[in-house]
Amino acid sequence: MTEEERKKILDGIEDKIAKQVGDKTIKDSTDYKEAEAGSKLVGQLSEVRKIMQEIRKFVTELMGYLDAIITDTIRPKKYYVRRGGVIDSRRLMKSLGAAFSDGMKFYRKNTIPTKKNISFTLIMDESGSMDGTPGYNAVKSGVLFAETLESLGIDFQILGYGSYVHTHKRFSNQIGNAHIPNSYGGRGDKEKVVNSMYNSIGQLGGNDELKAFTRAFADIEKYGKEEHYIIILTDALTSKSAVAPFYKILEEHNSMVGQSKTEIVAVGVGPGTESIADTYGKKSIHVDKIRDLPKQFKDLLSAIIKNAYLGDGTGDYNMESMLDGKKAATIGAPWLRKILSAKRFKRYVLFDAPILESLFWGVP
Repeated sequence: MTEEERKKILDGIEDKIAKQVGDKTIKDSTDYKEAEAGSKLVGQLSEVRKIMQEIRKFVTELMGYLDAIITDTIRPKKYYVRRGGVIDSRRLMKSLGAAFSDGMKFYRKNTIPTKKNISFTLIMDESGSMDGTPGYNAVKSGVLFAETLESLGIDFQILGYGSYVHTHKRFSNQIGNAHIPNSYGGRGDKEKVVNSMYNSIGQLGGNDELKAFTRAFADIEKYGKEEHYIIILTDALTSKSAVAPFYKILEEHNSMVGQSKTEIVAVGVGPGTESIADTYGKKSIHVDKIRDLPKQFKDLLSAIIKNAYLGDGTGDYNMESMLDGKKAATIGAPWLRKILSAKRFKRYVLFDAPILESLFWGVP
């Protein structure tokens, strides 16, 4: 082999090595693309974890308070009759002392109430105008919604809409795309749902509430429980005509969608959404300061669930009276509301209610 031939072979090997090294640094290379995708994924996961951490306090508050309410509604209730049941010795002695003037009702019976069968749909505005801070806080509200209902064992669905409708989470018994979770219980399902909301917010184009409510009503008819609540989060000033057909359906069918008694509650996100009540009526609130949305949403969710378990449509727990003219729902024993100032009552609801109300339930 001549020196010239040897040099030619070596030069060829060097060129090949240089090309391979260069492929690992240029943007078109496989390695670079994989590294870039990995970097984006790490950034996305850190944002999702940040959201989970920020709403953890609100979830803890709601879980303790609402779980106590739900548990109380399904405890056995006592009532007294003249015969049958078990003799209550204390009531018998009291009746003897009163010369049986109380009607001789000292036999005790218990009734075991049935836990209410309710479900929810969250409809999130994911149009272009929700990009940035409004969307970020809307996602936090969506996570708060999912974490709370999952903890309370309440079935729910999450829909996003813009120019089209996207499903983030299906009802537990809903048939459909296997890639969309039916559950929110496991870590994998939670990450799928939260990532789906995070990636879609602000990315779905224009606003088409008609498509969103059409999908929601169709799913409720098939999979909704005995009572169903639709919550819509939006920054758009939707015309009344866009949602009027759905209110007409509720009016004509005594609020029934299939077998589910259904209510719609709307949340206006950001300044200028005060007129949301013109479209959605009294069961709506608006949040001027976007950063306050998760907290306001917590109060709203608490009021809705409390109304579902304690309200009869006529008393102090009527949801409409809770929301009418207020930026956030208020909750708590009605007799206590009259005693405390508004400021002290608000503090009571947020901090003391889970402990103290258990002592006061049943006080007239």
